Amino acid sequence: MTSIEAPDVLFVLGKGGTGRTTVAASLAAAFANAGESSLLVQWALNDAVSSLYGLPDTHHEVRKVAPHFHVMNYSFERAVEEYFVSHLGARQVFEKVIQSSHIQKLMKAAPGIQELFFLGRIFWLSELCQKERGWRYKRIIVDAPASGHGIPLFHIPQSVARMGIPGPISYETNRVAEFLANPEKVGVAVVATPEELPIEEMMEMLPRIEHVLKREPLFAVLNRCLDSNLFPEGKQHSFSPSTRWWKTAIASLENSGNKAHLQAVLDVMLQRRKQEGYALQQLSAKNIPVLKIPDSGFQNGNVRAHEVIEVCARECERFLYGSNHG
Repeated sequence: MTSIEAPDVLFVLGKGGTGRTTVAASLAAAFANAGESSLLVQWALNDAVSSLYGLPDTHHEVRKVAPHFHVMNYSFERAVEEYFVSHLGARQVFEKVIQSSHIQKLMKAAPGIQELFFLGRIFWLSELCQKERGWRYKRIIVDAPASGHGIPLFHIPQSVARMGIPGPISYETNRVAEFLANPEKVGVAVVATPEELPIEEMMEMLPRIEHVLKREPLFAVLNRCLDSNLFPEGKQHSFSPSTRWWKTAIASLENSGNKAHLQAVLDVMLQRRKQEGYALQQLSAKNIPVLKIPDSGFQNGNVRAHEVIEVCARECERFLYGSNHG
C-alpha cells in the first residue's frame, strides 16, 4: 500500500450520521500517533470529542486531549473578536463599532460572513498562528458541517467578493480563496457508510467538489464496513461467524426461536455488502483512493467511543503512511 500525500488542512465532508466526526477524530489521532502535531477543528453546538477522552467540553480555545492531538470548537463571536483585536490590533474599533448590536445583527444576517470567518480561522491556524501566537500544527483536520452545508463553504470567498465589501474583508477573502485553491495546503475527504442513501449522496458530492475546488477529493472513506471474512467468496448466503458479536447474536436469536429476526439481520448485512461493492467500483473508476474502516461495534461487541477512535486511527495510519508504517 502506498502512502497518501496529505495536505496541511484536510476537510472531512459527509452526510449526517455517517460517523464523520469519528472519522475526522481518527484521522487527527492517526497523524498524532505518527508524531505530527494535529488539531481537530469542529463547528458544532457542542464539542463531541473532548468528552470521549474524559475531559469537559472545549469551546474556541484549543485543548490537548492526547499527545500531539488537540481539539477546538469554533465560535463565530470569538473569531470576530480575535480578528479585530489580535490580528488587526483594532481593539477600539471592535469595542465601539463591531460590538454594537446593529453591527452584530448585520454580521450574523449577511450571507456568508460567518462561513468566511470560519475559513479565515482555518487559514490563520495554518498560515499565521505560529508567527502571531507561537503555535504550530502540522495537520489541521476540519470536521465540516454535513455535506449539504459543507460544500457551499468553498463557494463563500467568491460569493463575498461579489458583495464588494471594501477594506480588510476584501483582502482576507482573496487570501482565503488562494489558500483553498492550493492542493498542497487544502484537501477534502468524503465519508459514507455502506448504505444506499449515504453512498448516493457521496456520489453526488464528487462532481460538486471537483467543480468548486477544480480537483477530486483526496480520498474517500467507507465507514463501518463489515468484516469480509463474513462473506465467503461465491456464497452470498453463507457466513463465517468469526466475531463475538455475531456468535452472540446467532445464539440469542436461535435460542429464542425467532429465526425471522436472524434472516432480517442477514438481509441487512448483504445489502450493506452490496452497497460497499458498488461504492468501491464507482470510486475506483474515478481513481479516488478508498479508506475502509471496520464496524468496530459489530466486530468487537460493546466497545467504548474512544476505543472506536483508536481502532479507526490504526486503519487511518496504515492508509496515510503505508502498510509498513510503524
